[in-house]
Amino acid sequence: MKPLTKHSRFIGWALLAIFLTPLSVFASEDVKMLDLTSHWVGYTAIVLFVLAYALVIAEEEIHMRKSKPVIVAAGVIWGLIAVVYAQQP
Repeated sequence: MKPLTKHSRFIGWALLAIFLTPLSVFASEDVKMLDLTSHWVGYTAIVLFVLAYALVIAEEEIHMRKSKPVIVAAGVIWGLIAVVYAQQP
């Protein structure tokens, strides 16, 4: 018996993964998507992102690490999205 090649081993693992995947993974329900493109939270998120990016650009002058404004802006954006999502019926 010949040893398996790299390609045939990959195909074997891929087939095994497909056959062991439960069918419930492929089930879907009718889900209402949260559209924030014209919502005030969407515009606020864009403004916060631009401000955080401006602070990253000004890192040399303000002596602040690049990650701090980005992490704070991301946390505030996700918090706003969570509030709006919780208010949806």
